[in-house]
Amino acid sequence: MRANIARKEASEEAPSQAEEKRLATWGSEVPDDLVIDQKKLAEALQKEDERRREERDERKRKYNVKWNDEVTPEDMEAFRMKRIHHDDPMKEFLH
Repeated sequence: MRANIARKEASEEAPSQAEEKRLATWGSEVPDDLVIDQKKLAEALQKEDERRREERDERKRKYNVKWNDEVTPEDMEAFRMKRIHHDDPMKEFLH
C-alpha cells in the first residue's frame, strides 16, 4: 500500500508528457527543438486571414460547417503572428 501511495505522489509531482506538449503549444514558452515547416506556416497564415475575413461577416457562413479542432504548431504560430498586440506602439504600422 505504501508503494502505491509513493507511486501516486511521484506521478502527481511530475507533469505528464502530454501536458508539457499542451503547455508548449498554448503557453508562452516555446521549446527550443520546435521545428516549423515554412510551407505549413504559410498555409496556416492564409487560413488565419480567411478566418478573420469570415469572422467579420458571419451571414455568409454555411449552416453545416465542418470544423477541424486539431491545432498544429504552425496554426499557433500563425495566430501569434497575426494577433494584435495592444501594448505595441508599432501596431498601427503592421495592420
